[in-house]
Amino acid sequence: MHDGASARIDPILLAAAELFDRLGYEKVRLRDVAARSHVSKNTLYRRYPHKAALLGGLVETFAREFALHLTALTDRQHDPGVRRMCVDVCGGGAG
Repeated sequence: MHDGASARIDPILLAAAELFDRLGYEKVRLRDVAARSHVSKNTLYRRYPHKAALLGGLVETFAREFALHLTALTDRQHDPGVRRMCVDVCGGGAG
């Protein structure tokens, strides 16, 4: 994520990401996420009624952040370093 991105991401999702990473998806309980993100269980359940909804929120958030990074790269496609990276990663040019 780019600088300042975590300030825009839902603290509940940040807490879930940390716990999923540390404990694994199966071991994380919603009450753990609520405690880690400093929200009540009621608040958590209103926004994310089950663990799969949390995971879906994470996927959407990180996909959106990735898209922002890709946009920034394509805006800089004339940069030789970015062009080389695109060739290395994608197997083709950036434009």
